[in-house]
Amino acid sequence: MPVELRRVPSEPGYEVSYAGAVHGVLVFLDLQPDATPPEGVEGRWTQSSIAAGLAIDGRPAAEALDGLGFAFALTRAERIHLECPGVMPAGGIDYDDTAQTAVTADEVLGDALTLAHALAWLEIRDERARPLPPEYSPNDLIVAQMVEALSHCQDVRIVVPHGANLPVDETFTLQDAASGHGPLGPIGGHPTVDVAIRAEQPAQTRLRVSPADGQPTVHHVDGSGQEAALIVSLVNPGGAQAPGSPD
Repeated sequence: MPVELRRVPSEPGYEVSYAGAVHGVLVFLDLQPDATPPEGVEGRWTQSSIAAGLAIDGRPAAEALDGLGFAFALTRAERIHLECPGVMPAGGIDYDDTAQTAVTADEVLGDALTLAHALAWLEIRDERARPLPPEYSPNDLIVAQMVEALSHCQDVRIVVPHGANLPVDETFTLQDAASGHGPLGPIGGHPTVDVAIRAEQPAQTRLRVSPADGQPTVHHVDGSGQEAALIVSLVNPGGAQAPGSPD
């Protein structure tokens, strides 16, 4: 994959450094020519490192998803081969298990992938732009996980603890003691989808509106603190496919 890099000031320990970007993923390459080779290696040795970080705030979700895929590939690759005539040694540089590489923490990258995938699918679904938010809440991530699951399947089963709030919009309406319908909560302020939610075992589960904040909550009938299973169904599923799905 071609990546345009430009010369930048070097960090301590390196003499030559380059940086570039791939759809919001920053790529940094540092080189130290004529470095001391590892034990057992003869000839000229160039010490190098490659690092990547995220700068996807405000980018269209579909574009950010491409960049995040690149970053994810860096974290999973068993071997990376770089070529740059005139800068790198002839034949390029290979990174393997012993290479010094660094990519944004897996947890942060995983969350960003979930958010981008959900927002990109929503963009395809209704053709409304949904750039990635500069920050996200735990509830944003929960909703994104549900949207991502619904992008593959019209019905999703979730398990929630006794007393938990449903991750839904304030306009969500309870139909009876075990079901309701309305929008899921937003992701970073962006609207999501309309759903119907029902208890898998209505005799054991109750949906109630919390007097504190008006939010629907889930309760086990005997107040035992047990978890409850809910079925979340997409309303008006339409024909949009999840990003990366086959035609």
